[in-house]
Amino acid sequence: EAGMAQLQLMMQDGVITQETFLQRQDHLKKHGKLPEAGVGMVITERTPYKVLQLVPNGPVEKTKLVQIGDVLVSVDGIKLDRVPGDKVRHVIIGPEGSIVTMQFAEGVKRSGAGAY
Repeated sequence: EAGMAQLQLMMQDGVITQETFLQRQDHLKKHGKLPEAGVGMVITERTPYKVLQLVPNGPVEKTKLVQIGDVLVSVDGIKLDRVPGDKVRHVIIGPEGSIVTMQFAEGVKRSGAGAY
């Protein structure tokens, strides 16, 4: 099935962790499709993955930590510097209510405090 093949390919490519694979595999079995819930931000299509837009009242905006211009560095411990743009979305999305850990580097116009 296409969803399982996509998951296996992401695992092979090292763009999702084993934990994420198992979580999404479970969702696929229960719902017949891969999860589609995002985090409420738009990023550039190529590395560095700069934040272009925050969805009002979305999960990322609600943290009050991320600003437009910040750079997404890693997701669930996987560094994104070698992850192609077309796969980054698949790394971030998950079942609604699931937790994703993202690390950002502050944009040029920020305080210079570094990554968070």
